[in-house]
Amino acid sequence: MQSINDGNGIFAPLNGNDPANRQLISATVSGITWLPNQELWIRWNGVSHPFDWSHALALDDLTFTALPNLQISTGAAGQLRISWPAGFTNFTLRSAVTFPPTTWENWSNNLTTSGSAITLDIPPTDPHRYFQLQLQ
Repeated sequence: MQSINDGNGIFAPLNGNDPANRQLISATVSGITWLPNQELWIRWNGVSHPFDWSHALALDDLTFTALPNLQISTGAAGQLRISWPAGFTNFTLRSAVTFPPTTWENWSNNLTTSGSAITLDIPPTDPHRYFQLQLQ
């Protein structure tokens, strides 16, 4: 960005890559169904100004992350069942035995893929564990 109107009618140089001139905005989006391999279009709008009064807004480094919808239920013989859509192949299930965890280990015990879901059944005899679904 070469210059920006400061709101008082004065144009001044502004380096949009300088951390002092950047602003992180974070939000949670819910209520949509976005399946793997589908396109997601994001649209925004702002106040329209004449060109010579434009705010010269720039959008850089946009990140949008989708998390799978976890289903937690009771399985056979009192097992805890955790499942999520099979299309989320870029996630790793990890486990820890303490909280807060000092180390995480990748978990594949009792992990099955059936149809459109990945399922983990945890028998009631397993030691107390904490699970994390981590984006790779």
